[in-house]
Amino acid sequence: MTRQVSWPVAAAVAAVLLGGGAVNAQPPSGFGSRPAYSPYLNLNRPGGSVTQNYYGLVRPEVQARQSVGSLQGSVAANQQAIGGLQAGITAPPELPVTGHQATFLNYRSYFLSGGVAGTGAGGTSFRTAAPASARR
Repeated sequence: MTRQVSWPVAAAVAAVLLGGGAVNAQPPSGFGSRPAYSPYLNLNRPGGSVTQNYYGLVRPEVQARQSVGSLQGSVAANQQAIGGLQAGITAPPELPVTGHQATFLNYRSYFLSGGVAGTGAGGTSFRTAAPASARR
């Protein structure tokens, strides 16, 4: 006795055997994607009131997800900029000059040091002691 196989079953078996691609059971997930469950389900959590659960559980989780999403956007922008620099694309022009002279260690506005020797225009010069030969 021979057994006959129907055409739809044979076609399905052939498609499975010849299909050969990778099949994922679940879509790829990350911290920035949609959560597996809503954080608002924590509102009815026992052991605290609704406001305690909202401000202690729900709101921090939502803010953390938002900050991670913005951080991922910044990382993507930085990677794009680095890729552009490596490819030889010119960087945007430098920022314009503000006209304000910045100095290092400039405390003249905080102390009464007007006219005292040793304070230069840059705020970085220091008063030195007189040489030993001049002290006699």
